[in-house]
Amino acid sequence: MRRSSAKKLAKLPVPVLLAIIVIAIIAVAAQRFLTSETPPSVVDSAEFHFIDVGQGDAVLIRTPSGDVLIDAGKNSSEEALDAYLKAQGVKAIEYAIFTHPHEDHIGGADMVINNYDIKNVILPNCPSTTKTYTNMLSAISKKNVTTKEAHSGDKYRIGELVLNILGPVRNDYEEVNDHSIVILAEWGGTRVMLAGDAELEAENDILEKFGNSNINCNILKLGHHGSSSSSGEKWLKALDPDIGIICCGKDNEYGHPHSEIVERLSKHGIKSYRTDELGSLVFVSDGSTVSQKKD
Repeated sequence: MRRSSAKKLAKLPVPVLLAIIVIAIIAVAAQRFLTSETPPSVVDSAEFHFIDVGQGDAVLIRTPSGDVLIDAGKNSSEEALDAYLKAQGVKAIEYAIFTHPHEDHIGGADMVINNYDIKNVILPNCPSTTKTYTNMLSAISKKNVTTKEAHSGDKYRIGELVLNILGPVRNDYEEVNDHSIVILAEWGGTRVMLAGDAELEAENDILEKFGNSNINCNILKLGHHGSSSSSGEKWLKALDPDIGIICCGKDNEYGHPHSEIVERLSKHGIKSYRTDELGSLVFVSDGSTVSQKKD
């Protein structure tokens, strides 16, 4: 600035001078923002995929920091699951969680372990002697995948995604379904409950252990494919979800979902989505809001 200009400024009233300084500061800041090579930060989204594998479960969680797979459908749905994961561009899976050893949840486990870069496998303490189960263990051993046992109260993190292991609370259940790993997944303010095949006894144990905590959710993947053995009144009341996902096969021999569960969801104001009617379902969260992703 030339001396004459500086002298003119010095003669201006103080309020006017302060206003000029503020305007200059704002102009410089705006110029830096407009010319910066780094764009303003945005909130990344997470996707929750409820994959249509017929009468079985397979849930994929996708985040900018890594992917999680919960269950892998039946043996007969291996090719469909593999095609779906490949279509999504999945190559590595940070956590592959197999909730319990029934074939409709671990049938594709050996395929997933053999075909993808699995960092960790999480299992309940509920071994089985079935060929499907031993095939899964053989694949884990062959690929030397780190295996962890699920314990109620554990937490696993991938970036901003938090996986809270709520169940199984006990290891002495008579019913295999009650050994299911039950997960409350959190992405910012979005909470998704993934109940495996947990039945009423397991639900009540979780409520007893965590009932005083905040375990409500936005989305509930119903236990046991919408069977009346699960999704009890107390469970639904405590979770208070907006959306209920039922993973089941078209015209399945078990009659899933049972009519009383469909009516119960309606009574609680829970909007239900069924893979047997709608195919694979995808919900997207920015950490605040959840919406269904459509093709």
